Amino acid sequence: MQIFLTGATGFLGGELLVELAKKTEVDKVFCLVRAQNEKGAMLRLKKVFELHDDYFDAKKIIPIVGELKDSELATNLINNEQLKDVAMNLICHNFTYLFEDAATMTTQLGNELCCELIQFVAKNKKIVSNKK
Repeated sequence: MQIFLTGATGFLGGELLVELAKKTEVDKVFCLVRAQNEKGAMLRLKKVFELHDDYFDAKKIIPIVGELKDSELATNLINNEQLKDVAMNLICHNFTYLFEDAATMTTQLGNELCCELIQFVAKNKKIVSNKK
């Protein structure tokens, strides 16, 4: 199983990431991470595992550099070389932004991000279903 996860470096997303990494049926978790480059994203993901005192498997946890607020998120994901030949089984959209008006901003941003992720799913012909 291959999973795309947003919010992996946050409180709840970090917990989820560590648990997913322990599952034998999960082959890879592709994590959207806000960073300047892949090295910075990898360091942020490693820190999550350090906080949990857990093993970080760089072959299983794959950083995807990106920003949830990017209006070109779907295009960037579609064109990302690491995601091109991936048959994604699950997309887990997990995020929170803290602002002065957190509830309004999170709801507005959440709706926009869902649209970007839906575009990514619609254009990625390799996303598969686990339904039997």
